[in-house]
Amino acid sequence: MKTQKQLFSYLILFFLCIACSTQKTSEISYISEDAVHTNIIVKGRGYIGVIFPVDYNDMPFRYNWITDIKEQTTLTLSDINSAEKILKKGIKEISKNAYYPDHPIIHEKLSKYIRQYFGYINSDGDKIVFINCFWPNESRFARFINRTLYNEQEDESWKTEYYHVLDGGTYYWKVKVNLTKEILFDFGTNGTA
Repeated sequence: MKTQKQLFSYLILFFLCIACSTQKTSEISYISEDAVHTNIIVKGRGYIGVIFPVDYNDMPFRYNWITDIKEQTTLTLSDINSAEKILKKGIKEISKNAYYPDHPIIHEKLSKYIRQYFGYINSDGDKIVFINCFWPNESRFARFINRTLYNEQEDESWKTEYYHVLDGGTYYWKVKVNLTKEILFDFGTNGTA
């Protein structure tokens, strides 16, 4: 009887560990003019995003939003976990002056934002994560209605292309995370029209 209870306890513990796994990944491959690229879609507790590979050279690299770059690097899942912990810990302070009426308060709605992750090494040898964050264009209910009733496809271009929007206030923002020093810097939101 005692061994059955122990076995049952171990089975429950095993299934709880599987159920509580905090990060899921998948890959999405796409073809650009010069090569086949593979981005990694990450889903963790309170976030969803995409890791862009080292060979991605469009925005933000092309428009000098990332400066002091020694080399690009592809981020690991461990890098994303670390960046998300640093982001959650410091976003309230770094975004305290980002306020627009009728727009989300970033630290209160952090889990609502989709992320794009770009990695690079700066001139000091520190590993930096550039995170581009944006609000989904429509609610889950609206997406469900549009797909079900109107057979509309969901816009998934954010998985393969840098998501760039003009204006929009706190619905769109960017921040850099220095993984080596464990700090946030270069935070900025879009303006409003």
